[in-house]
Amino acid sequence: MFKRVELISLIDSDLTGVFCFLSGVAVGSICGIVGGTWELIIHKGYATEVSIYAFLIGYFMCRIALAWQQASVSAYYVSYAENPQSLRFDATIPVRIEQLHRFQV
Repeated sequence: MFKRVELISLIDSDLTGVFCFLSGVAVGSICGIVGGTWELIIHKGYATEVSIYAFLIGYFMCRIALAWQQASVSAYYVSYAENPQSLRFDATIPVRIEQLHRFQV
């Protein structure tokens, strides 16, 4: 289905997943630093464990919060692949596919 409308190159160049992953790492790092600093000030013995748990909780909370955006982009690609002639789509995808083909040559 994706090969028929030449969406493979567009999906491969999509940065939504990378953005969601890096946002999760950034939020997790901030949570780890804040949690570790707080624990270091309060109870010096558990700073490492609290930092790791805070990082994981922050990472997964951010990923859950951004999951709908990543799913929306994927659903847009699937709906376009099913019916590219629909009147609900503008020229964004065909223009981007044309740009990708132009840069690959």
